[in-house]
Amino acid sequence: MLAQCGSLAFDLDSFSKHGKRSVVSVEDVKLCVRKNQPSKNQPSKNQAMVAYLADFAATLKKTKK
Repeated sequence: MLAQCGSLAFDLDSFSKHGKRSVVSVEDVKLCVRKNQPSKNQPSKNQAMVAYLADFAATLKKTKK
């Protein structure tokens, strides 16, 4: 799980830098969720992480309004 968190942090940072932002946005979280979704042929080992990210994105979206 710790390795997944490190990977998540790296991905979020990379997505925000690619978008020329200094802060992680809801869109960055959505990209991580999309990147970590299991393919139809391979069950995901990190479904809990994907569910957490989806909830986190929803929470961020609610607080932005």
